Amino acid sequence: MVRISIYCSDIYSSLTTLSGLKTLVRSLAKPLDSCFAKLAGGLDREIEAIKNLSIALQAQNAQIHDDSQTREQECDEPPSSHLTRRLTYDLVSKRRRIAQWLGPCDVKTDLDVHLDAKHPGTCEWIFAEPAYKKWRMTNSNDVLWLNARPGSGKSVCSAATIEHLQAENCKVAYFFFRSDDPARRGLLTAMRNLAVQMLRIVPYTPDELFKLYMDDIGQSCIQSVGTAEKVIFCLQKHIGRVHFIIDGLDECDDRAALAKSLGKLFAQNTTGISKWFCASCKNPDFENIFEIARGESIEISANHAQTDIDKFLQENVDISLERKDYISHVQGEAKGNFLWAQLMLRTFTDMTCEEEVEDALGNFHPGLSACYLLHLTQLSRKSWSQQELAR
Repeated sequence: MVRISIYCSDIYSSLTTLSGLKTLVRSLAKPLDSCFAKLAGGLDREIEAIKNLSIALQAQNAQIHDDSQTREQECDEPPSSHLTRRLTYDLVSKRRRIAQWLGPCDVKTDLDVHLDAKHPGTCEWIFAEPAYKKWRMTNSNDVLWLNARPGSGKSVCSAATIEHLQAENCKVAYFFFRSDDPARRGLLTAMRNLAVQMLRIVPYTPDELFKLYMDDIGQSCIQSVGTAEKVIFCLQKHIGRVHFIIDGLDECDDRAALAKSLGKLFAQNTTGISKWFCASCKNPDFENIFEIARGESIEISANHAQTDIDKFLQENVDISLERKDYISHVQGEAKGNFLWAQLMLRTFTDMTCEEEVEDALGNFHPGLSACYLLHLTQLSRKSWSQQELAR
């Protein structure tokens, strides 16, 4: 009791002074401040949660309202109309998923590039060729092989063929291999692009195609050439007549696999008619599959190409130079190589004075290697910025 009395006495004496009173208030308020801070933080979190819940409820109510209106509309519709709308949605969704699975298709860009390079009036000779006429007009599966040496204009001829067929309202699927573009030199890419174009031709989604998609549903897009071939086989059955144009076979990064795949496609039995037009340089693997398929072939001869070269040169020459002798040189030395003629014409027309022309004619050599060397020599005389641009 004595100790309690002494303790109470100390408290009383401390309260009798102002400083003691302040000390007591601080000691009592400090734990309360911490408690209030925790309570305030908890309240803030509760307020934020309530706000989020309110937003979610509003969105849910709006969705319920929309669904209710939709159901009311469906109730007002005849059963057949509702069923048609549902089936249409399912079919569109199914085709969209399959198109995504097949992957992107950007072949139109390559076609436009080659058509831009085509000079008016050129490549028309191919449509008068007996082999082309037979391939175009017969009602059977046929293969046509356009072959020539590098630089003869095969890709432009392929593009001209596509344009010609499309102008006649033919169904066409095509692909241009390019060895300088990793995205366009792969066999799988080619097969996928052909499949996408065929899907666009078929107005419905065959059950067999949807099954292929479901069997491969674990993949975001087709990962194997074999699966892509099966898709093409499937869609071939549902197209009355389709023309396939494949250019640059020799620019594929796996020629042996391409030859094997083409052999399968050529031999496939279809309910419709499949016409295959392929273009490349001569290659033993390709020669073999075309022989097995009993395909016709067209070789771009020097005479064929020279006719187009002459048209190109006569209508593209810069008459301001008032020199015709360099045209004669190009015409005489082109020997059916359209690329060489095009590069040489560009070389001469880029020259700014008669001295440059005379010097070039004095050092004139046929062949693409000499042409590239002449271009590099010209480039070496340009400014540093122009050289960097060319690089």
